[in-house]
Amino acid sequence: MIIEKMIDERSLIVIPGRVNKFEKNGAKIKVVYKNNKTGAIDFLIADVVINCMGPGLNFEKIKDPLVESLVKQGLICNSPAAVGINALPDGTVLRKDGQPSDMMFTLGSLLRGVLWETIAIPEIRMQAQQLAALIMQKTAATITKINS
Repeated sequence: MIIEKMIDERSLIVIPGRVNKFEKNGAKIKVVYKNNKTGAIDFLIADVVINCMGPGLNFEKIKDPLVESLVKQGLICNSPAAVGINALPDGTVLRKDGQPSDMMFTLGSLLRGVLWETIAIPEIRMQAQQLAALIMQKTAATITKINS
């Protein structure tokens, strides 16, 4: 209700597009963007800008050689919601074939598709501690196998 009212009053403007840059413009902000509807590069002057984009977590769209290689090899894939890496809650990465990796792990925002609220430092600290214990356990099991 509030959002619709703000849009009607033109105090909130929603424009589908891609932000190219922000520039200081006196006490305001100049937002240069590509408009998804028209394809044109445009700008607007704003009092406030709220970033609702979130981090780029759709790994099938990330243009980075390492990420592209891992996706192409099936070593990582998107979570079902395409907001992070598909993994188990303990951080074990799931390969494209659905099998857990024995060498790739993740934590923090990359687990957003599995644990959703996983961006606060205390949560990430706990994940790091638990993940370190898991990796130590797996390493000990591997060493035991090798020595058997």
